[in-house]
Amino acid sequence: MRRKVSEILFQPKRTNISLVQSFIYLPVKVEQYMCCFCFFVFFYIFFFSFLFLPSEGTNISISKVDKEIESLRRRIEYQEKLFFLERLILDADTAHPRLEVFDGGKSVKDTGSIRDVAMNSTRFDSHIFILATEGFIAGKHYWEVDVGKKNNWKLGVASEAVTRKGSVILCPRNGFWVMALSDGIEYWACTDPWTQLNVRSKPQKIGILLDISAGQLTFYDAQSEMTLYTFSIAESDKKGKLFPLFSVGSSVGKKDPEPLKLCQ
Repeated sequence: MRRKVSEILFQPKRTNISLVQSFIYLPVKVEQYMCCFCFFVFFYIFFFSFLFLPSEGTNISISKVDKEIESLRRRIEYQEKLFFLERLILDADTAHPRLEVFDGGKSVKDTGSIRDVAMNSTRFDSHIFILATEGFIAGKHYWEVDVGKKNNWKLGVASEAVTRKGSVILCPRNGFWVMALSDGIEYWACTDPWTQLNVRSKPQKIGILLDISAGQLTFYDAQSEMTLYTFSIAESDKKGKLFPLFSVGSSVGKKDPEPLKLCQ
């Protein structure tokens, strides 16, 4: 039988959108859904806290609402960062001779002794640093590092053109945006001069968000989702790509045998 003309004319068009194509547009949709969800939860908590609690407990209920909203905000921001998660690989050709890369380029440790490696132009020879294989010049990028129970580490990004031979002062002016833990108790933002940070608990997993468009590098306690510090990245300090940087300790102090591990 012939189909009706109206059925043919008004039949919905079929689209052939692949799963990958759908995922590309997912962050935009998710942001919209997250905003709606956040508003709904805020309204729900705020309304019912006043509806069911006695008037003398109003101040307490408002405080609880504020805490719930702040917790929800951090959770939403963390979920958004995961859309920019990078699968980094450590670049053994940039590693200080004391460093050993293993686990398929996902982990690095301090051997405590100078290893027999080629001293190429990309290798750090004074600071116990290593870079990732991939650098970034635009967009947002997020990665997490398992620092475990290490007492000394440095994490951040370095400009492609940084000095890799000899001593250098870690600061944005020299192309380094780095956060550090020293002696297991002192947290520092490597500004000029360095800024000591008030970190209440010892994070075991550090999240790092590089937003090149906004000119910011932000460090997080990836487990509590608390912000630890945010650097501003001036255009004048950027020289080429920005590479994720990792350090397991100091070249002059006692070696810290615990490895750093990239979280994927």
